[in-house]
Amino acid sequence: MKVSSGSSELGNLRRLGVRGALLVFPLLAALLLELFVLPIDLFTFRIWEAALATPYRYPGSYYPNLHVIKAKEFGDQYRNGGSDSMQSKRVEWFTDAYGMRNRPEIEKREKYDVVVLGDSNIVGSSLDQKNILTEVISARSGGIAYSYSIAHDILSLFLSDPRFTERFPRLLVVESKLINWNTNNSSLINFREMPDGELDLIDRRQEFSNNFYAPGRNLYLERVKSRLMKQAMFHWLQANLRVPFTLPTQASGDAFLGLAPSRGTGRQVGWHLDNGTVENAAFSPVTDEGQPAIRVRATGPNAYWLSERFVAKRWDEKIIVRFEAKNSVTPSRHRIWIFEDGSYRLVGEFVAASDWRRFEIPIGTNPGSILQIQIDQRDEWQSLLIRDFEVVDGGPVPFAQQTAVAISMQGWTQEGVPCSGLEGGVHRCRKWLITDKNGYVQTPVLPKAGEGGLLIRFEARIDRPATTFTPVYLFEGEKYRIVAQIMFDLRWRQFSVFLQPNRNEPTKLQVNYPDAADSLLIRDFLAIPLGRIDIAGHR
Repeated sequence: MKVSSGSSELGNLRRLGVRGALLVFPLLAALLLELFVLPIDLFTFRIWEAALATPYRYPGSYYPNLHVIKAKEFGDQYRNGGSDSMQSKRVEWFTDAYGMRNRPEIEKREKYDVVVLGDSNIVGSSLDQKNILTEVISARSGGIAYSYSIAHDILSLFLSDPRFTERFPRLLVVESKLINWNTNNSSLINFREMPDGELDLIDRRQEFSNNFYAPGRNLYLERVKSRLMKQAMFHWLQANLRVPFTLPTQASGDAFLGLAPSRGTGRQVGWHLDNGTVENAAFSPVTDEGQPAIRVRATGPNAYWLSERFVAKRWDEKIIVRFEAKNSVTPSRHRIWIFEDGSYRLVGEFVAASDWRRFEIPIGTNPGSILQIQIDQRDEWQSLLIRDFEVVDGGPVPFAQQTAVAISMQGWTQEGVPCSGLEGGVHRCRKWLITDKNGYVQTPVLPKAGEGGLLIRFEARIDRPATTFTPVYLFEGEKYRIVAQIMFDLRWRQFSVFLQPNRNEPTKLQVNYPDAADSLLIRDFLAIPLGRIDIAGHR
């Protein structure tokens, strides 16, 4: 009997459907088990992550009417490993009908003696319910304290909340980290800027009536959707499937894997690079290390640190790049590149561990090239720390001609005052008092660059220890770009910035105000038009 081709295709389709169902069913069963059977905190190391109602608000940021007891909760240093991953404690959480961390009986009170507005410090991310600030205040004062805390927009939320228009507390306490005001400005989300420059509190009453207190919200469905988006089980499995990796053996031996740091006297001294730029990454100085030492964490794709320009000093164009590095959390790979007159190629990869390792990478370069080193940092969950970066058999770019032009400090933007007599005269030195952390000073139009570019040299200092790098911008007409990121000091330090600007546009240099300082002093500012670059003649 002959079987039709249509019946055969139908049978194949059925078999494919059955096999697909068998493949999907365990995954679906696991998902249903996670959502409707297992404890909400089973796959998180803290209740905080389990309770977050992302992307919903009530106006609090947690699932309403939640009660969770976690027998073993780990702190936020859990991912660092070692002893931190072994320390745990019993933690209990309550949330009220508004998604705030309060017991239900507190929320139902007609009047509060104290309301505390704040961030995670007030919520108590790893604290037991009885130990959070508002419960301690209630226990010690005999009054009723209410926690209205989680996000940077908490101030405008509270003052727009209809719950408190009739029962305003006897005492209102507001907490916020200083960094949220003077560094990342995240607390300014509570205000809008008026035409006269004043700040006016944002009125969010309509947001409460249309969203937070809207009667049509389905809290149960929102919780299911939120937990589906978080995929706690999937991330728990991913985190526990740790696959060790090693680099293949390279011609340079242990250089790409790193050795324990040593300060032996037999090593050849290299040329230290003071300046560099960072792209698509958050970065800051490593304050407990000798400078320059930098911490870099990716904030977007193609994040990297790029060194200043230099040249090889040996006749055979060979150099050794030497530095120490470590990751803040766990080992990972980082690529290192060599730029030769703008063209780049991959040198190799190195593995930064969670402790300091020294790397020495030999590189052969193209004859007569101006060089730069780039180190990629693609990790958004951790930082790469680099210190003691130097180039053996390398040095600054040499020039055949150097004619210095002194730039008077009186022609700069912003109001400043002459430095004291010991630090320089009116034309040599200028001091700016920093009242606006987003401000800057800008030079007058600089001399036209020579054939080889323009070299800027100046001395600077600030009045407080620096906590961040300060960007320096090059303006070419209306266009601008970062050309250096400087670590200022309490002492006078000399800085050099090698520029290759568009010679057909007026050129200026801008120095932003350092974040931590109250004053910035700059003196002996020189602009040096450069003639032909002569690398071979300086070996």
